[in-house]
Amino acid sequence: MEVIKIPKGKAIIIICGPTSCGKSSIAYNILKKRNGEYISYEKIRKSIPRKMSKEKQILMFTKIFSTTIEKAVMNKEFVIIETPFIEDGQLSGLIVSLRIYGYRDKITLLKIFLPEEMHIDFLKKKHNPKPNKKVMMRERNVFEKEILAKDYSKNGGVNEFTISDVNNVDFDCEA
Repeated sequence: MEVIKIPKGKAIIIICGPTSCGKSSIAYNILKKRNGEYISYEKIRKSIPRKMSKEKQILMFTKIFSTTIEKAVMNKEFVIIETPFIEDGQLSGLIVSLRIYGYRDKITLLKIFLPEEMHIDFLKKKHNPKPNKKVMMRERNVFEKEILAKDYSKNGGVNEFTISDVNNVDFDCEA
C-alpha cells in the first residue's frame, strides 16, 4: 500500500483527474483523518442556474470558485480542492491563484489516473452500466498528455503524487 504524507499545519491539497476516477473518495478519506474545508469544482458548477446564458454561467462560476478558494486560503488551516481540470493551463492557473491569494507553503498535488479497466468500473458504478467510453477515453488522453506529462514539482512548492489505484493508497496526516 502506498502511503502519502499530508503536511501538519497549514496545507492545501489539489486532487485532479478525469471524470469518475475516485477524486471524491480520496478527498473524503483524507477528511476522515484531518478536518478541513472541502472545495469541489463539480458541486460549485452544479449550483449555477442552467437558465442563464453560457457566458453568465461561466462568469458566475469563476467568481464563486475563485472567491471560495481565496476565503479558504486566507481563513482555513487545511483545504482540499477537488477538480476535474484536465488541461495544464487550468491546473497551472489554479496553482498560481493560490500563490496570488497568499498561500506560500507546499501544495500537495494528487493526480489520479487509474488503469483503463478500473476507470471503466468506477464509471459504471457512479453513472450507469453503459458509460460513455468515447468521452472517458478523450478525457484520459488529454489528462495524460497535459497533466501526467508535466512535473509540477519543478516549479517549487508542489509535492506531487500520481495515484493509479485509489484502493491501494493511505494518507498519513501526522507528517
